[in-house]
Amino acid sequence: MTENTSHADNWAISYNKIVGLYHDETDRAAAVLAASFLEKQLEDCLKLFLVDDRSIEELFNGYGPLSSFSAKISIAFALGLISDDMKRDLTLMRKIRNHFAHHPSEISFGTSPARDLCANLSMAQPIRHENGEIFHEPNPRLQFLFTVGAITIRMYQIVSKQQKRVSPVFGIFAQDDNIQPKQ
Repeated sequence: MTENTSHADNWAISYNKIVGLYHDETDRAAAVLAASFLEKQLEDCLKLFLVDDRSIEELFNGYGPLSSFSAKISIAFALGLISDDMKRDLTLMRKIRNHFAHHPSEISFGTSPARDLCANLSMAQPIRHENGEIFHEPNPRLQFLFTVGAITIRMYQIVSKQQKRVSPVFGIFAQDDNIQPKQ
């Protein structure tokens, strides 16, 4: 990342690339690519709020405590980075991705359970415009993809406000000589 390119800018570039990738893909590929993209964005977001240390990577790799999408969702919610609605949407998207990944014979957003899971996403709910008209997207694939966009925008906002990782400075072994342990 260059000095002039922020984390948020990188996210916007990545998002544009992923939209192009899943736009013309099959339902299965769109579900797996888009949800995996969100999982990676959530991981990157979490890393911005953790201390800057090589050992942090271990939390997200292999059998680390934050290696699963579910764990990343839970800790992001526990830290107050995502709302209850985002937690619900991300959990539904994780389930949709897992369904497509583990059921090769079911390949459509239009079939259950993918269709039913998509119907519970935030962007599947009717939206009232200022002029009183109600918009409702009935297509499950578009419900899924609109939710990806909404979550990406929200995570972009979170990341753009976080400038750098915090440093470990508390306790007896504080790095700053001005910080004294409590007596």
